[in-house]
Amino acid sequence: MWRKKFNEYSNIKNYHWEIQLVRWAFRSVGVWPEVGRANGVKLFINLTIIIAILFIPQSYTLFLADNSNELCSAIAGLLLRTYIITAMILFRLKSKVRQSILSEMKINWSTPFTQQDTKIMQYYAGLSRKIGLIMIVAQSISLYFIILNPLVVLAVVKEKKLTELSFVSHILSLSNDWIFAGFYICAIVPIAICRIIMVGADLSYVTFCLHTCGQLHILGNRIREYQGKIRHSSGDDILRSCSCLKCIVDSHAQISQFVHKIDNYFNIVILLHFTALMMMLSSGAVLILKWFLAGLYNEMGLYITFQLSAFSKIFLYCWSTEKCQQASDALNEISYSVDWSTKTGNVRKNLILIIRHSRIPFKLTAGKFFVLSLKLFRQFIFTAISYMSVLRAITRDH
Repeated sequence: MWRKKFNEYSNIKNYHWEIQLVRWAFRSVGVWPEVGRANGVKLFINLTIIIAILFIPQSYTLFLADNSNELCSAIAGLLLRTYIITAMILFRLKSKVRQSILSEMKINWSTPFTQQDTKIMQYYAGLSRKIGLIMIVAQSISLYFIILNPLVVLAVVKEKKLTELSFVSHILSLSNDWIFAGFYICAIVPIAICRIIMVGADLSYVTFCLHTCGQLHILGNRIREYQGKIRHSSGDDILRSCSCLKCIVDSHAQISQFVHKIDNYFNIVILLHFTALMMMLSSGAVLILKWFLAGLYNEMGLYITFQLSAFSKIFLYCWSTEKCQQASDALNEISYSVDWSTKTGNVRKNLILIIRHSRIPFKLTAGKFFVLSLKLFRQFIFTAISYMSVLRAITRDH
């Protein structure tokens, strides 16, 4: 499936192609909705590794912080690891919700479409695929700065010890290079696991949102074709292709339920993720300036990578949600743009019903507290900048 062109797949293969990267990421860490003891064992082993090698040492850094900036950075790192552990557990516990989402996506692909509808779904699936490949490349670059960059710096700046050049030295005070090297190698595994689960969480959210956009786009085309029919003949199961009033309203309600499932699956995970990223962005600017003045360019480069990753993740969540909301709002515009002068009184009345039902807002939230949107992204950035100013003022006073 990696080598064939997208349009050469059958509809059911298109579904598997759309979720391929998500399935690979979640299956790797043991949270894919599969029945079997091996999947649960894989999850338990991965959680144990992350808690033992990353979470517990990161908790210890809270007691090593010398000032408010380092304390905020330590808390942000701890929250980020808490987010990853919680995400793995919640994704496993909510596997039935994800299975329901995937089943509906599979049905959407297997339903007979017009050629135009198929192209619409292929476009959004291809877009999510491209975003997924970009995310994998970005995480690979991030892993380079975390794992390989300290070794490269060691080879170039030979007078410095490895313990002075790597992030691991900030987690535990390891003076012996041999002991440190062993811990460093062990830390590679949980870091890679964390990156995989983060890619899986981010990409699955984007994939589900863009799939919703495709369904809303198709529904909009059906509204354009509405000719005033109240319902189709009884016994015909053509909900996703019929342009009668009942099927249009039922399809919109079904898409609304699909969005509700996505929100139920992700809202707590997104809230934890955004909280950790907020603290990381807030404390980052001061720490980067401090490391620059101290000549610790490796640490500075590592944290800049984290900062760019945090900005891109927040933007990705808000952008995909905004795109879904725009596709929903477009249904109103489509209904209004119909040439009402050529319609009979009954058709106009039915169009008003469609407009009224399509005005139901789709909400994807962070913990049911914040509705995700590009407006929230701007507020997020401005708030982070405000926190940076506060931390700089506190640092200056001390």
